[in-house]
Amino acid sequence: MFLSRVLKRFLEKPIKLKSRKENNEKNKFRLNLLKKETLPYYQEFIEYFIKHLCEISYHYQPCKMENEEQRSFYILNYLLTHIIPFYDIWALTYNGKIVGFAVVLPGPDTSCLTYLYIDKKYRGRRLGLSTLKILENHYGKLHLYIEEERSKERIPFYKKAGFKVVDSKEEKGAKYLKLANWK
Repeated sequence: MFLSRVLKRFLEKPIKLKSRKENNEKNKFRLNLLKKETLPYYQEFIEYFIKHLCEISYHYQPCKMENEEQRSFYILNYLLTHIIPFYDIWALTYNGKIVGFAVVLPGPDTSCLTYLYIDKKYRGRRLGLSTLKILENHYGKLHLYIEEERSKERIPFYKKAGFKVVDSKEEKGAKYLKLANWK
């Protein structure tokens, strides 16, 4: 209940997500664009981001730290100094509980989807596809970079969503693919 009040107070007008199961359930999924001015006060999202960033960002050095407090400090600093000032942050909620997020760097011609994370318990409900559809409607052209070797299960997901491999590059001994929703 508290989180629902926080969402209403600190988030812009939510955009309702549609999923196959939504019609059969009373529970609602929502994708909310967080306001940059209020995000530092949105403790629930910050804690969620800190907890899950290392699941999708393999090469981010603080993720390799064993000391959880120190790792959390570095990720919080990264969020406050590198993400919030430049990126749009979207929170995916289910019954007022955060179950995922998307981080997008808006651009004049194309925007870069930097992170898309859906909690493992909520995968398989078409939330990722619905989220991408809303982001495409909001931004138009989207692209992203993923590491080929570590993202074998993610590549079919993005292809199913209409993304195509448009480029590849080698960096630090790893092959990265650029996927885009345009040719």
